[in-house]
Amino acid sequence: MKRLRKITLLFGLTACSLVNATAQVRLLPSHPLLSEIEPAVRLIYNYRFDTALVLISHIEQEVPDHPVVPLLKALWQYHNNFPLITGTDETDQYIALCSEAVNRCQVYLDRNPDDLEGVSFDMLARAMINLVYVDNGETMKVALGASALYRQVAKGFHLMDQFSEFYFTTGLYNYYREAYPEAHPVYKPVASLFPKGSKKTGLEQLKYAASHCIFLRAEALFYLSLIYLNYEDQPQLAAMLTSRLRALYPDNTYYLGVHIESLFINGHFEEADSLIAKLSQAGRKNNFHRMKYLI
Repeated sequence: MKRLRKITLLFGLTACSLVNATAQVRLLPSHPLLSEIEPAVRLIYNYRFDTALVLISHIEQEVPDHPVVPLLKALWQYHNNFPLITGTDETDQYIALCSEAVNRCQVYLDRNPDDLEGVSFDMLARAMINLVYVDNGETMKVALGASALYRQVAKGFHLMDQFSEFYFTTGLYNYYREAYPEAHPVYKPVASLFPKGSKKTGLEQLKYAASHCIFLRAEALFYLSLIYLNYEDQPQLAAMLTSRLRALYPDNTYYLGVHIESLFINGHFEEADSLIAKLSQAGRKNNFHRMKYLI
């Protein structure tokens, strides 16, 4: 009986160690699997959803318990079913996937609150949850999630050299911390509660993110275009950035529409007209973006 208990205990300890080892797989800063994650993200942003699912399935086989798996599935869900409306099954599934990623990050953060793997993927998951609340104008839910998200973003100020995604969040913070209260003085008292930023440094960091990020490259390019259009008064640079977005993601009807807007603003009407014709011929998938810009 004692021997049986020892064998049972041995098997139990072995199983626990295997589960923990799987959960503690580290992709950062340079696991070979990152070379498969990047094209999966690129396929999602390029609206090649079926092909992206194949890659995500393979990644899941390699690291089944890692937070990157539900994150990729959530990213796929967000773009494949955009716009996600709160209260729908698709949105509930999306939030559940992001929440699962947050829970998986705790395996890392329970051991070390500053763990690179845990902080990085927890930040991405929380940002994605907030994204759908922002899209739906749910200000209270955005505010409730903001403090936990800001904690991870702030930790990322010192982790940029280990994970390029933090160049995006740090750059965004540095730029908007100064630019937003300048454009909207009513927010200056609130902004004064946070550490100072730098518009120049923020732009440099966002430019780096636009060339080096895995998950947030497209977002870095998009936000740079908005900054140059709305804050820096350089619409020509904004159009160059939207052109780059279109080149990287030619099947993304949203970015096509954004580029058409930039062309109109810069007075390139003939080129814009030709792209409107292309937009009108886009496939039925992502009709929301297509109709938004055609209207």
